[in-house]
Amino acid sequence: LIALGRLGGEDCAPSARETLAWTARTLGDDARGRLATLPLRASSDGIVVTHGALGDPETYVRDAAAGRAQLTRLAEEEPQARVLLVGHTHA
Repeated sequence: LIALGRLGGEDCAPSARETLAWTARTLGDDARGRLATLPLRASSDGIVVTHGALGDPETYVRDAAAGRAQLTRLAEEEPQARVLLVGHTHA
């Protein structure tokens, strides 16, 4: 999202900003177009995958309370889901 210009990268570490700038310069139009079509959340066979918190790719899910809140939201929004995979959980 940052490489596509849809999110800012000001909170990223300097090395990450450099990598993102390189990626933004290097992406071809076809790759950029394909990435722009990807959803923020993917679901298949009861498994939901999201980069950050449901509905917000910039929000970290760092502790049990945040995890429970995400599972509660998942149950409301996608009651058929059995598994939630959340990335962007690093500190």
